Amino acid sequence: MDNSRIIGYTKEAEDFIGRWYDPSEYISANTSGSTGAPKEIHLLKSDMIISAKATNAFFGINSSSELALPLSISYIAGKMMIVRSLIAGCKLHIVKPNLDPLKDLPDDMLFNLFPIVPAQISGLLSHKNLCARLQNIIVGGAPPTPQQEKQLSAI
Repeated sequence: MDNSRIIGYTKEAEDFIGRWYDPSEYISANTSGSTGAPKEIHLLKSDMIISAKATNAFFGINSSSELALPLSISYIAGKMMIVRSLIAGCKLHIVKPNLDPLKDLPDDMLFNLFPIVPAQISGLLSHKNLCARLQNIIVGGAPPTPQQEKQLSAI
């Protein structure tokens, strides 16, 4: 398997991709815990592929796209970003999750899809020229506050 399009390749990413290509029909993942205690669940790979294709189509993600992954691969959102990049054949930039999700990413790069959780919104908004750096932002894991929604909508 060619993982040359994954930048910032980690042991966690390697483990997930190995499980992705194994013969099992499902992937184990942890829920975010936004509606209660986090739980381990099994996700059908076929469902993940359908979801990735739908998201890629909606956002126009293709082999020339650049995706970012400033989230943990332990959770569904992180796993799905890897699946989206594998399905599209595009570049994926993995960075260590932190409250400032752009901190370790190139200033001159446009990311076609950028996933965050509400705790990362303030850090994200501390950067200038977000429109030149981020084409699409998706927020998950928990609902953003009305104030956060307003701030994101303003950009």
